[in-house]
Amino acid sequence: MFILFLMIISVVTVALKHFFISGRLPLQEEDTSHIVLIDALHLDGSQYVDVPPGDFNLCTEDFTLELKLRVDEFPPIGSEEVCFISLGDYTGRFKMSFVDNNRLRITYKLSSGEAVDTDIPSINVSDKDWFDLALTYSSQNSETFIYINNRLHYQFRLGGERFLSKTDKSLMIGKCHSSGKPLKGSIHSFHLHSRALPFSKLNYNAPLPWTIVKLNFASNDSKKYLHGVRHIQQAPIPILHNNRLSSPQPPHSI
Repeated sequence: MFILFLMIISVVTVALKHFFISGRLPLQEEDTSHIVLIDALHLDGSQYVDVPPGDFNLCTEDFTLELKLRVDEFPPIGSEEVCFISLGDYTGRFKMSFVDNNRLRITYKLSSGEAVDTDIPSINVSDKDWFDLALTYSSQNSETFIYINNRLHYQFRLGGERFLSKTDKSLMIGKCHSSGKPLKGSIHSFHLHSRALPFSKLNYNAPLPWTIVKLNFASNDSKKYLHGVRHIQQAPIPILHNNRLSSPQPPHSI
């Protein structure tokens, strides 16, 4: 029994890669990937996660983004937007932010070079409340669906224009590349999938075949690490940390 336990630990250790977080929280990775999961992360406005450029085909192909989010303070009406997801420069191939209190803004950059903002009706969430947010995008009809707390909140289409091709910019979590204020708050269970998932497939606890890389936030003594597991579709993923609870655990501060 003890030998079997050691074998299991050995498998997990081999599968995990460690990424030291410092300053701007760069995420160094040997393998380029376009699917990321981060679990329980607290940002104080000066820190963010920077995922190096990889095979990020958002907006040219289907994708789904899921996360549990808590905003310490939504931006007052008329103030600068608070950006928490960004792929690309300011005009952004894809960007998510809050404006005018708790209105969600989605920004896509079209093939014409125009950046189009879509402001979503206010969500029924107050400062420091945890809530579930999911966005699915279908490249077939350029349609976006927004889910708040497991209910369809809004859907829209941008005239069927194609989006820009693959970007060489990194994916930022917690801020934008060159615009808006960074997020002060917590992110829990960040998922990015390479398919436009139907509602029935959202909030799955188990890794999905189209989840390519899984990253969990964890602590090790006084240092903070992101543990990464590359997904091999033909084999199960050994999961070391699985915090996907209906009521998130207190996030780690950085």
